[in-house]
Amino acid sequence: MYRRKTLRRSETQKQQLHDLSEILYEKAPGERLHAIKVQQHAERLASLLHLNDEEASKLKRAGFYHDIGKVVLEPQVITSKKTGLHWYKNATGNMSAPDIGSSTCLRRL
Repeated sequence: MYRRKTLRRSETQKQQLHDLSEILYEKAPGERLHAIKVQQHAERLASLLHLNDEEASKLKRAGFYHDIGKVVLEPQVITSKKTGLHWYKNATGNMSAPDIGSSTCLRRL
C-alpha cells in the first residue's frame, strides 16, 4: 500500500509540473523551446560529467523546469528582454519567480 501511495504521489507531482508548464507555454509560447534547449544542455553536461542515469535524469528535468516560477508572471513580463525577472514579485510580494521555480522543482523532482 505504501509503495502504491508513493507511486501515485510521484505521478501526481509529475502531472502538476506538466500542467504548470502548459500554463506557462500558453502565456509565453517561446518558453517551451527555451526549456527544451536548456534540457539538452543539461543532458550534454550530465554526459560530460559522467553522471549516473538517476543523476542525469534529475539534471535534465531541472533544466527543463528551471523557469517554472515564471508561471505566476504576466505574459509581457515573461517575454520582456529589458528587465531582469528577479526584480518582479508575485501577487503576495513575497517570492520572486526564480524563488517560486526553485521551490516548486525541489519539491517535485
